[in-house]
Amino acid sequence: MEQVRDLISAAGSLGWNLTQGWDLGGPFRCDIRWPLLQAPWEGPSTGFMELGGPDPAGGGSLHSAFLNSPIEQIIARADWKPGVRHLSLSSAHAFGARWTGTFNRRDMDNQWQFALSADRLAVSDLDLWLNPRWRESFIDRMLPFLSPRVAATAVPENMRATGRLSVDQFTLAPLTLHRLQGALALNGRHLELTDAQAQFYGGTVSGMFIADLKQVPSYQINADFARVDLSALAGASANFDGLFAGSASGQVFFLAHGTSRSDLFSSLQCRGSAGVDGPELQNINLLASLRDVTPRPGASAFRDASAAFTCAARKIQFHDFALIAPEEEIDGAGSVDFSNNLDFRLQVLRNSASAATSIADETPSSAPASFQLSGPLSSPQIAHIASSPPHRAR
Repeated sequence: MEQVRDLISAAGSLGWNLTQGWDLGGPFRCDIRWPLLQAPWEGPSTGFMELGGPDPAGGGSLHSAFLNSPIEQIIARADWKPGVRHLSLSSAHAFGARWTGTFNRRDMDNQWQFALSADRLAVSDLDLWLNPRWRESFIDRMLPFLSPRVAATAVPENMRATGRLSVDQFTLAPLTLHRLQGALALNGRHLELTDAQAQFYGGTVSGMFIADLKQVPSYQINADFARVDLSALAGASANFDGLFAGSASGQVFFLAHGTSRSDLFSSLQCRGSAGVDGPELQNINLLASLRDVTPRPGASAFRDASAAFTCAARKIQFHDFALIAPEEEIDGAGSVDFSNNLDFRLQVLRNSASAATSIADETPSSAPASFQLSGPLSSPQIAHIASSPPHRAR
């Protein structure tokens, strides 16, 4: 038939609820058989059902109460055999992506097994499709006290599925991962992506992602990264483009909750550590700037760098920060807020006898001079921090 809704409507008039609240539309054909001497819908069945035609533009559609938009351009075939169901998805458009894959389920199991692939996927599209906030009307958002109701859930509680997920391009703006693969488990409103791996700006990233899609969703990321090109990574953001270079490796853990981008950033917490081979600062000659106690244009090249970091209250705090050059080392600690403002305290140490003998009038017998690096990341300011006079016992 040209429209499966006609079949659903006819079945509904006989008291059969075929869709369980799902809205299914589009071309449909089927051949389903039951054993002789048994009424339809009773006992095991065999056969197939197909949704959509050969042209994706004329494919089927599927809409559910927990999705803000319908899945469209569906071309799928479901095969029924005693004790097992197999669904082959040739094409579908959902969450801003094109999908293909397979689903399998045995009658004795309580969940589906799947293998799914998508050409691209963006967190912003997932939010538009799943966040109940976008299902609210204009009146709901402006005058919420006029529409008291239970918030719609992001996904149904009884949904169970496990399998493999492959995405050619995954975007968490402004960052992009390529060839993301992992094991995905969906248990009601709880989602876990484990054993995940992806290409990340010339390097690799691996780890796990956990989401609890409750009324106020929460998210966790635990990841290891290796050989990430900082120049390419910085180029993904207009605020950092052209500022850094080097190859970074390390570990990071993120925790956040909220229904909006602002809520997520306000709640964001993190901890981690990183090491960088051949780090470069491309907007300042840092050693010359510290010697002269004034910003000097140019670039700074170091042998390696390392730091531990945490973040909270819209600020990243760096601990045990070190930039190591052949003859000198810059140590310190400080922070960068989410508006890209710096607040660092730095010291310069000599690594060899051939190093420069003076930095801001430092003498061999004196303690290392201290400096404050502050202001915007693109044009930092430098100030000398006066040493406190030694305390004399009376």
